[in-house]
Amino acid sequence: MNCTPRSSGRNPDSARPDVLYCRTMSTKRSPRASSKPRTGHLPAGRPGGQPDRAPQSPTDRPARRCPARPDRANGPVSPRRPAPTGRAEHPASSRPSPAASGRSAAGRPIRPPRPGQVTFLYEDKDIIAVDKPAGLPVIAPEGSRSRNLLDLVSRHIQRHNPKGRAAVVHRLDRDTSGVLVFATNARAKTALMGNWQELATRRCYVALVEGSPPAEDGLLDSWLLELGPSRVGQVAAGTPGALRALTHYRVLERYERHCLLELELDTGRRHQIRVQLAAIGCPVAGDATYGARTDPAGRLCLHASRLELEHPFSGQRLVLESQPPKFLPGRRQR
Repeated sequence: MNCTPRSSGRNPDSARPDVLYCRTMSTKRSPRASSKPRTGHLPAGRPGGQPDRAPQSPTDRPARRCPARPDRANGPVSPRRPAPTGRAEHPASSRPSPAASGRSAAGRPIRPPRPGQVTFLYEDKDIIAVDKPAGLPVIAPEGSRSRNLLDLVSRHIQRHNPKGRAAVVHRLDRDTSGVLVFATNARAKTALMGNWQELATRRCYVALVEGSPPAEDGLLDSWLLELGPSRVGQVAAGTPGALRALTHYRVLERYERHCLLELELDTGRRHQIRVQLAAIGCPVAGDATYGARTDPAGRLCLHASRLELEHPFSGQRLVLESQPPKFLPGRRQR
């Protein structure tokens, strides 16, 4: 990955020193970066790994873009134009975290992780951002001591601060991969959880879905209700306990049986992307819970690709990016 302030280029924020871009890197070797934020990777079965190898410069390839937002609408889908032929984060629970937070001393850039490793995208004394692998839960189920991301990050922290405590401030589903942020102290946890909607200014995902959406881009606008510990349903507006969910989508690529979508959240409801896409007949591939019939990648084909976060104390805007996996082997994917 790389992590560096942007001061030149075509990006609209390129002249702003208060914008920091952090993203997973390619396998290409390049000169070592000199930015201050710490980066590293963590083998999934051990308390911390040593970073090595330098990242690629962010100018080597263009940044991914979130979909342009169409005008808001009250209907379930608000397309901007006809289509040619041819899963989700939710706020963290307020219950105390069983593990820890703190700060790592890892200071060298790294090569891409091998299977079973966790990549750190950004780290300072208040927050840590990681590239979560699919299949690893953020926290262990209640009463379980199974391997989870929170414990792995906590062990990494405790190598340098034995009394450090980590805290979850938002989540990704177990089988969703991509950018995830942890607080590293109680002050940061309070600031992030209390102002998440304002601080997390953009949350973008990439998903491979079955079928074809009704338009090239549009707005999914519906009401969601939790039906149990592992299932959410789409219900009529005004249903007691239901929450409104807004998701923008854009078609990136069309295949014979699937479409590759880029999505942006306006709200962060549980299973939001998965439920809304299933409701328009385009379930996320690999998502049997919500009606998917194909599993081309052997996993849920949903990835948190980009999070733009205003630092709760410095005010710096962090642009955290993770390269989406290739969901369709043998096919070109953006």
